[in-house]
Amino acid sequence: MNIMTGLGIRNFQSRSENLFKVFSFVKNNTDKILEKYTIACFSENPFVDIETTAKSVGILDIQRVPPEDIDYEHAQLRDKIILVNREDPIEEQRFSIAHEIFHFICTEKEAARSVANPELEIWKVHEGNTDEGLEKRLAKATSKEFGKFISGLIGKSISEKTEKIVFEKIGKKVFEIMAKNAAKVRETISNETNFSIIQEIVKTISEVIIETVDEEVADYFAANLIVPTERFILWKDKQDEEIAKAFEVTTDCIKKRREEINNELYFMTPENLSSGIEIEKTALLTHDEMDCILEGYSTDVAGRS
Repeated sequence: MNIMTGLGIRNFQSRSENLFKVFSFVKNNTDKILEKYTIACFSENPFVDIETTAKSVGILDIQRVPPEDIDYEHAQLRDKIILVNREDPIEEQRFSIAHEIFHFICTEKEAARSVANPELEIWKVHEGNTDEGLEKRLAKATSKEFGKFISGLIGKSISEKTEKIVFEKIGKKVFEIMAKNAAKVRETISNETNFSIIQEIVKTISEVIIETVDEEVADYFAANLIVPTERFILWKDKQDEEIAKAFEVTTDCIKKRREEINNELYFMTPENLSSGIEIEKTALLTHDEMDCILEGYSTDVAGRS
């Protein structure tokens, strides 16, 4: 039994279903932002003026600041101002601005809701599930275990760097909970006490998972905003370097967009976007087959905030 099962945590949907939900959520929001920029000839110039775009949604200013002013992060959103690490390459700055636009227009709950049910009730702890071996099971848990769960939620793999960040956050917070409750555990063997501790641990893990999902969706949103699907397909036959220069992004971003584009084009077919029609009924592959393919689907997320 893995740590997720031990805590009563389940992923209700398959990876392919969740990726469809994430993409639909992202596409709906990016389309609304970009709909006013449809006159240009994108086969000649697909560039998205991200600063103008930011201000069109309500951002008042974009400021390049020293990295120490934003805790050495890529960017931060403060009220209606985006602060960007001025030492990042221009391509990275553009992506960071797009990422912060997501946080400006979408709340964390909205992002999480895009991959879960309306109340985000994916965390279940049943009464009596006190699990006396919880501490040992937590000690054996791996970053891959948490990473696989998050990947299942969003329908695509997270980077090893993100896996480690998540694992370290969870480990630190769980250690603090266990240390805080050490005296209670020593003084009583009450099921009520054990259950209370497990509830606190599950809530803590839930918060870290939701935060990570929010960041992953924000990065996917940013990629779709600065390299929109419809514009990319007009350029897909060109060399990655030429495409990257036209969109003013990194070649790594273009390589990832190539990976993403096949899934996106499939999801954009009328059958899959029509009301009441399920992916499983129209897909050439079964959910299990799609999940096997998506296991190798990779993005690189640096834990932006």
